[in-house]
Amino acid sequence: GKSGLPVGWATLGPTNSLRVVRLETGGHKVHLGLGAWIYQGLHSELEQGKDPRKVSFSFRASGKGKVHVSFFRYHDTFDPTDPKKRTGRENRPTEIAASYDLTDEDKTYFGDYTIRANEWAAISFRGEDVSIDNVSVRLIR
Repeated sequence: GKSGLPVGWATLGPTNSLRVVRLETGGHKVHLGLGAWIYQGLHSELEQGKDPRKVSFSFRASGKGKVHVSFFRYHDTFDPTDPKKRTGRENRPTEIAASYDLTDEDKTYFGDYTIRANEWAAISFRGEDVSIDNVSVRLIR
């Protein structure tokens, strides 16, 4: 975006540790430095539901050290007299789904995670020196 931050993603930590690089293919790669996170809420079929939902994720990354994929967890609360009226949102403990050793060359990484019943989640990435692109999250049927 115009701010230099990733479009469609939220950020945590120092934004001066984060930059977006335009790729020759027209896409973008996000570079995360020390203390920076990016995250995105999972919607549609992955919103809060009465049943657990297993998702698979993949992304391409390169860099130094490790990249950590976590899921921020949330629970929406509803009015007992009107179950369609949301009254709030509670944060649940963040869970690390996986950590991957990085290389200087781009590599595609894969993993899975189960969103608990009555929760929704946001996928997040952090690392001290990592470039990420081509993120995909899919519901496993």
